[in-house]
Amino acid sequence: MQVPLLTLHYLERRSRKCFESVPDSNVYWVENDTENYGNIDILCLSDGNFYIGEAKSNDEIERDQFSFYENISKRVAIDGIVFATSKPQWKRATLQRIEELKSRFDGEVLILTGHDLYPNSSAT
Repeated sequence: MQVPLLTLHYLERRSRKCFESVPDSNVYWVENDTENYGNIDILCLSDGNFYIGEAKSNDEIERDQFSFYENISKRVAIDGIVFATSKPQWKRATLQRIEELKSRFDGEVLILTGHDLYPNSSAT
């Protein structure tokens, strides 16, 4: 839970007026008579904008997990997606997925690393 909480703290610090959050939430929906579910690490309202996100202690988001966020970005009116890692940088494949998402998503896409989450020390 450290990385999601640090990510929420980062988002709260950049908020100017109002901030509400819920870490680590399970979401459920029915599609074609099948119940589906997934887990979202970050859910927050920041200055009236709705953000979701993934927070990792490693430097990679696998294709299946990343496609969950791509799917949500198409189905739900969200203002931003956050991808945070405690590592100094994301792996190349994850960065490529994020860049592809940015080209199809109209909202804000935040890419955070350990340098952002631990601003007063070196990233782990």
